Amino acid sequence: MAAVLVRGDVVSFRRMLGWVREWRYEMGAGREKHRCFVAVEEAYASPWFTSLPEEVSQAIGLMAVRETGSEEEEILHEIRRRSPKTSIAWSTLPRPQGDDRVIVQILAGI
Repeated sequence: MAAVLVRGDVVSFRRMLGWVREWRYEMGAGREKHRCFVAVEEAYASPWFTSLPEEVSQAIGLMAVRETGSEEEEILHEIRRRSPKTSIAWSTLPRPQGDDRVIVQILAGI
């Protein structure tokens, strides 16, 4: 998170962290045609994510995408589809050189 936070984000980020009682981490990666769907699906299937997706009230999404814009929108859509009541803060991360995957990391607050 340190790679994407700027000084102006600190106050709102601190508030977001304080609004929830419990945080869960999830991560997924996807390749080929449905890479965004697969990455979010894998993240929600993470063994660290034991709650119901509908219970997520706050989410912080970090994503390393191949195509900025469309893939980011698709990932956010997939998160909202699974957790419709969530408020999402998100950012893109640099994609590892030579890696053709979409990588999604979600810090979900319950």
